[in-house]
Amino acid sequence: NYRPESLKSMIRFSQGGGDLLFYVTAGSPDPELAQKMANFMGQALVNTSLQLKSSRYATMQESLEAALATVKSKMDDTSGRLDSVEKKFSLATRKSDMEEAKAVLDGTGKELSKLGHDIAETSGRLESIKGNLSSLPAHISGQGTALPPSGASRGGEAPGRGSDDEDRNTTF
Repeated sequence: NYRPESLKSMIRFSQGGGDLLFYVTAGSPDPELAQKMANFMGQALVNTSLQLKSSRYATMQESLEAALATVKSKMDDTSGRLDSVEKKFSLATRKSDMEEAKAVLDGTGKELSKLGHDIAETSGRLESIKGNLSSLPAHISGQGTALPPSGASRGGEAPGRGSDDEDRNTTF
């Protein structure tokens, strides 16, 4: 039986290189235990990272959806004002009323155009986040993770340990 402190001292993490995120090395006199510890810790780190990403994407999605709702609400309000101006413009009998209504109509049209652009931009960002979120479940379910096959771990003597100890390396 191992105590948590002794298990903690048996596991080492180091930064990966190239396509590798990190290395997990576990040292134990029992090679199977060392391999299990390294695989477990590596998978736990991968899962935690994916959960954090998923949470960030969900938060961003919620924020963008709220912003989109606000922009749509402003657009509806502006459309209502435009309808009102159009009615006033069509009913205007004096030239000054028509000029005033035209100026308001032009300004409202520009505002509607900007809001339409904002909606398109926000919708694009939202679709991108939805795409990122849809790719996460495959990683969380274990598909696509870089756990090596059981025979891919390699044993070796760790620095400062006796020859009875054997390390198991797991690469992610």
